[in-house]
Amino acid sequence: NLAYQGYAGGLPLGAVREVGAVAVDGVTPDCTFLLDMDPARAIGRLERSLDRMESRSADYRRRLREGFLAEAAAMGPSVHVIDADQDVAAVHAEITVIASVALSRT
Repeated sequence: NLAYQGYAGGLPLGAVREVGAVAVDGVTPDCTFLLDMDPARAIGRLERSLDRMESRSADYRRRLREGFLAEAAAMGPSVHVIDADQDVAAVHAEITVIASVALSRT
């Protein structure tokens, strides 16, 4: 919500945070993966028609990415930013290692 409605959509971040806090009632994930890549390259990878959100401007997609990255940094070590420019096998391997470590702690 923060990335889409706040950073990219222009709504006040504080207001979006307040609504989100009520919605999740203090529940937060132990481990989150953010697959990150340049928005233009991501769009270029699609092998289908763009949906409503993907059809937005390049500036919107840039703000969206910046929002996701800013929130990932703010959330700390439970968020793992994965370079999605790698091939699928490399992304899978990186996620598998991190998930295995996270699951071993539960």
